[in-house]
Amino acid sequence: MIQLHLEKARKWFTEEHEKRLAPLAEFAYGELQNRERDAFGKGWMSWPVDNHESLYAGIDKIAADFRSKSNVTVVIGIGGSYLGARSVLSMVQPEFTKEGKHEVIFAGQQLSPTYHAHLLKYLDSREVTLVVVSKSGTTLEPSAVFHTFRDYLEKRYGEAEASSRICAITDAQKGSLRAYSDEKKYVTLPIPDDIGGRYSVLSAVGLLPMALAASTTARLCRELPICGISLGK
Repeated sequence: MIQLHLEKARKWFTEEHEKRLAPLAEFAYGELQNRERDAFGKGWMSWPVDNHESLYAGIDKIAADFRSKSNVTVVIGIGGSYLGARSVLSMVQPEFTKEGKHEVIFAGQQLSPTYHAHLLKYLDSREVTLVVVSKSGTTLEPSAVFHTFRDYLEKRYGEAEASSRICAITDAQKGSLRAYSDEKKYVTLPIPDDIGGRYSVLSAVGLLPMALAASTTARLCRELPICGISLGK
């Protein structure tokens, strides 16, 4: 939940400003509440205050397993499926000094062969796990890059071990990535039906990469007070 504290902003945003803008804010909130479901759904409006304890436990379990197997996790996604987590981690982590921390690297947001070739070479001297984020599994960039990195893991670790190092965050029931994940027996986490990519940062889409970097979602809650974000009770 976003909490707004104006005390230190009163020099620039006075009570008169607040009084003038309050009716507009109330109108906008009413429009959101009354709007019919659109392509991005409305689940994001209540998600931060709903109870997701079982989801958090599942995320923490996967994060702990991946941290025990690797020191680098590559997260493959594009658009809202990666920008939220990347923004948060950029805010709370030092950019260049990550010694002793589990490293989270993002890929699949573009198709640069140079970037991905350099990344694969970088991974050769590290233990690697992989998270792929796609609701359908058909988006070009993450799909192509995922199969490149999946092939890398299978050649390096063998198919069975590689499968234990991959998590797919995707639709709970349908889609090509869901079917492929079930076939390969990957561990999976759901993308909610009523939350679009740009609003998914507080679902498993954003929370698993954050938990990998911060150990647990509980620790993440403690480390993000500046955001005014609550991950649940």
